[in-house]
Amino acid sequence: MRPNKSIKRVSQFKIGEEIVLASVEGPYELQIGQTLQEATAAEIVIKDGVVVEIRNC
Repeated sequence: MRPNKSIKRVSQFKIGEEIVLASVEGPYELQIGQTLQEATAAEIVIKDGVVVEIRNC
């Protein structure tokens, strides 16, 4: 994506709006009785490079 196009897209975001940047695969701690759906539906919210919330949807 070209820089001008990226700047134009970013300027359309509203303050506080959440966007999906990527999917990440990595270690995940499972618990007995947890469903596969619960394990694969987690969302990690990052603000200014810092994890601020982990959601299990």
